Amino acid sequence: MSRNVASQREKLLLRWDRESIVVRRRPRKRPCALRRLSRRRPASGASSATTLQDVAVLQYRAPALAAGSICRHYTGAREAALVLDVACGTGLVAAQMKKDGFAHFVGIDGSGSMLELARKSGLYQDVRQCILGDEDLPVQWGSFDVVLLVGALSCGQVPVAVVTELCRAAKPGGVVCMTTRSNLQNLEYKADLERELRRMEEDGRWCRVEVQEEEEWERAVSREEEGFIGGSVYLYRTAATEKLNPKL
Repeated sequence: MSRNVASQREKLLLRWDRESIVVRRRPRKRPCALRRLSRRRPASGASSATTLQDVAVLQYRAPALAAGSICRHYTGAREAALVLDVACGTGLVAAQMKKDGFAHFVGIDGSGSMLELARKSGLYQDVRQCILGDEDLPVQWGSFDVVLLVGALSCGQVPVAVVTELCRAAKPGGVVCMTTRSNLQNLEYKADLERELRRMEEDGRWCRVEVQEEEEWERAVSREEEGFIGGSVYLYRTAATEKLNPKL
């Protein structure tokens, strides 16, 4: 790690340590959809520039990797596809997908401040607030060509059971893209997530299209870790005859 990157990383850790004091004073009900890069940041005072700076410092690759997986396997007309971006944050994944030809996005996040930034980005035709795990997704089941959840499926953020709602939101034959990290603190959560993904596949809800394991997902932010941590991209295609309101 270069001296400049190490210095920037240390500044991020110090800033997040200070800001986490504010987060711990919040009510027990936590915003679900803040990305890991900004989940410890107070709701007020955030900015898209700060988020992009964090992405650059941490070399966070999940948005580009997820968009690449979708582009490799989505066979419909990209410009006509309706995309549901769950845990949208400021729109990192939507921005990447727009470069790839997708044009219609609905964003969902648990943070009002993140949604305001997403709205100002001009990427989304609609944004909606939702506390994942406490509320159902505020969408019509079976209405999206592409559903994605990038950056929030991890320990302490979004419960594993939320993936069933991602499946229900997708059209029959639609694609669902998800990511999680592979660092030590997240291994138990990742095992639970993969167990649920397999269960849903065995139940005929969807079929696995691609699982992509990456060793250099992002730079470690914990003081107990150095270098890069790993991560995974999961892409599934929903069953062509998926029921819109299954009891999962």
